[in-house]
Amino acid sequence: MLAGSTRSGFTEGGLSPVLPDGAPLGLATATADLQQETNRTGGWGPNTRVWRLYAYGPVSALVPGGAINNVNYVAVWVVDDLFETDGNPLVDENEVLTLHAVGYGPMNTRKVMEATLVRVSSAQGGVRWLSWRELR
Repeated sequence: MLAGSTRSGFTEGGLSPVLPDGAPLGLATATADLQQETNRTGGWGPNTRVWRLYAYGPVSALVPGGAINNVNYVAVWVVDDLFETDGNPLVDENEVLTLHAVGYGPMNTRKVMEATLVRVSSAQGGVRWLSWRELR
């Protein structure tokens, strides 16, 4: 996932979608902004976290057949967890990842959530939430 070899099944459209209210959304720019904020607050070095755009598209496309009637757009980025020390931000050694999700609504509204997840055995459900928070 971190190196881009595993792709999400939810990648609808290109990297420059137009939101329902006509506003453009530059996902490449949003990725660069997220990375810049991480670099500013997290420092540089061999473990500098590198954000990858993982999933994106209109909320209505999350479920096939038009079952969701929603005009909002969602994008999810993935990064190695803050406590990784393997020296390679594109390799996950401890099975822990952080997701950064942004829901984009009309008139420049947005909701931002971050969650840290750990991979566990399939008998335990495959993934366990370690933490989540809403960003303002």
